[in-house]
Formats: sequence, C-alpha cells, structure tokens
Amino acid sequence: MGMQWRTHQFWGEVLLSVGLAIGSSFLATIPPFDHLGGISLALIIGMLAKAFFLKRSSQTGGLGFAAKTLLRVGIVMLGTRLDFAVLAEAGLQVLVFDLLMVVLGVLLISAILRRAGFEPILATLAAVGSSICGASAIAAAAPAIRANKETSALAIVTCTLIGTMATFLVIPLQSIVGLAPHKYGVLAGATLHEVAQVAAALAPVPGAFQTGMATKLLRVVFLAPVVALLPRILRDSNQNRTESGTGSPVKPQVLPWYVAGFLLTGAFMTIAGYFPSSIHSTLNATAGQLVQPTNILIGASMAAIGLQVDFALLKKHGAKLMLAAGLAWLALFAVVLALCSVW
Repeated sequence: MGMQWRTHQFWGEVLLSVGLAIGSSFLATIPPFDHLGGISLALIIGMLAKAFFLKRSSQTGGLGFAAKTLLRVGIVMLGTRLDFAVLAEAGLQVLVFDLLMVVLGVLLISAILRRAGFEPILATLAAVGSSICGASAIAAAAPAIRANKETSALAIVTCTLIGTMATFLVIPLQSIVGLAPHKYGVLAGATLHEVAQVAAALAPVPGAFQTGMATKLLRVVFLAPVVALLPRILRDSNQNRTESGTGSPVKPQVLPWYVAGFLLTGAFMTIAGYFPSSIHSTLNATAGQLVQPTNILIGASMAAIGLQVDFALLKKHGAKLMLAAGLAWLALFAVVLALCSVW
C-alpha cells in the first residue's frame, strides 16, 4: 500500500509539472507574456509555486523524472523543427553571423563570467543560453555537463530576463539605425535568445520575418555540436567537478543520446524534403502537430526545475550574474550590429 501511495505521489509530481507547462503555454499566447515564451514561463511559474505553495522538497523522484527524462524526450522531438537545408539556403552572411554569435558567445561570455567569480558550469550554461536559444539550450546542455537544478534555474532565469529586455532594445533600432528589413532580420535572428523573442522583434518589420527566423533556426542547428563539445571544454578546468559533491571530474560523453536523437530527427526531416510531395507534406503536417507537445515536454521539465529551486542561491548570485552576462551579451550585440551596418 505504501509503495502504491508512493507511486501515486510520483505521478502526481509529474502531472503537476505537465499541468504547469500546459498553463504556461496558454499564458504565452497573451501579451506581454508572449515575449517570454512558454518554456521560460513554465520555469518562472514553477518557481512561484515552490515559493508560495510547495514548501516541501520532492520525496518520490517525480520532479527529477520530469526534469530529466521528459526534457530529453522533448529535445529529440525538437529535431523535427530542424532542416539542414537551411544551412545551404541561408547564405554566407547569415552563416558567418551565426557562427560569430555562437563561438564568440560561448567562449567570451563564459570567460567573462568566470573572471567575475562564477563557477565554470554556471558560466558555461549562461553563455550557451545567450549564444544559441535561451532556455532550450541550457536545458539541453545541463545534463551533458552534470549541472544541478539550482545552477540550471539560475542560468535560465538570467537568460530569460536578459533576452526579454534585449527584445525591447532591438525593436526600436530599426527606426533609429535605419537597417534594411533583411539586415534587421539577420540582426534579431543572430542575437536574441528565444525563438519567441525573435518572432516578437520581427513582427513589427515587414520583410524581416523569413530571414530572421532562418537566421535563428540556423543557430539552433549549432546546439548539437556545442553540447557534444562542452564536456571536453570543461574537462580542462581544474575546478570542474560534479555538483553532487562527489568531487569526481566530469567524464565527456561521445555524444549524449538525446543530442544524437535530435540530430537524427533533424536529418530525417531534411531528407524528407526529397520525398514525393504527398509524403513530404504529411510529414511536415505531423511535425507541425508535434510543436506544442514538444514545448510542453520541455516546459514540464522547466516547471519541475522551478519546483526544486533553492532561492537562497538565486538571491546570492542572481543580480551579479545578470549584470555580467547582460554586459557580455551587449558587447556581442554591438559587434553584430556594426557588421550588419557595413556588410
């Protein structure tokens, strides 16, 4: 009977995480929450629920299951949005700007944050989120480098707030700087954190959407190689230890299974472009139907992370991390803006 009750508690925690993710996805359709996106909102709502309602910690492992297993399944499903043909169609300018943002972003932001006194795993997660695709990138990178839930939550909250403020910075630039719609699309797509933020920034500028979203989605393609390389990059740090307190160094995986699944799913969707049109359109329609379930799975993992957050850690490091990561992102943004103006 005790085991059965424990099983009910386990699934209760999983369902709570999924319920918060579904609620967040609805909330993300209403302004001004649409700038945050359902995934980031799920984390924030999970944290609020932990702060005001759920005082006790997880006893059954249900939140841990939601935070890890649902996330990894969601990342594999995220591959249905990949199309490697975008690489060929995007053009040299988009490819160069994206590579610049991803490579410089990961290296520069993590170096600045380490210099500011943050531990390597937290610095790396904040850098990956700022450089690739916000919460989704942090969620994918965290298990690969064995980041704990507090570190993941701190990085996600920081990137969400910086990305939201950045969206409102980028939108007025079109009229101030006078960039052509195409270049404005490249700028927004190459620099803003979340897909939802890019879409919000592109909406007021006719002619910018297609280029901007192609630029953004190309950055998402770089998620897999970056996550695969992170353990090797961190292995060289003397401070890099598992955060479980064992003190053993992180052993790099050849390729985490969920990243391999993400790549294989993307490869299949790319090859599907060459199938007969009837099959291709059916697969595209299926992929379209999977967008919301994918977001809910990743959102459920974010909600579960939020429900386990240590608020003392957030209070201790949050403001300083946001300032350091925000200034580092702003420096990169200035570089991309300058390149957009001359190229």
